[in-house]
Amino acid sequence: MTPFFSTIELDPAPASSSYKSLVPFEYRGAPFRVVLNGREMFIAKDVCAILGYANASKAVADHCKYAEILKHNESLVLGVNAPRGILIIPESDLFRLIMRSNMPDAEQFQDWVWAAYGQFATVYYGIGGISGACKDKIVRHGLIEELAGMLIPGLA
Repeated sequence: MTPFFSTIELDPAPASSSYKSLVPFEYRGAPFRVVLNGREMFIAKDVCAILGYANASKAVADHCKYAEILKHNESLVLGVNAPRGILIIPESDLFRLIMRSNMPDAEQFQDWVWAAYGQFATVYYGIGGISGACKDKIVRHGLIEELAGMLIPGLA
């Protein structure tokens, strides 16, 4: 069976390009946004709000090892106007925040991350058969939300 996205005919990506895309998920009405740029990075503010941390910057400083700041001009590419940038964290730090949260629902959030986001990431990052060139096409042509909606019922 041919994967859906391998049948899409689009222009090839320029060799020097670096595409970023923002994938919006929702957990119990709260935003859970993922930045894709060859690897997934999670918006720390979203994660901290879901997990009940009052101060996202402090929670990240206390518990995360690999946080980065996505600069203002980079956030604009994603359609987010963040004059001071966006604090983003990799998957390892996402789970550090989950494990250190005192929220009773932290375990349910962890299960949701594995079930919902994990299914999307598995397909997008190649285990499901999407080639690198096809991933670039998906990002460049705004098909990320469509892919996520197909994989996660109720997302779209």
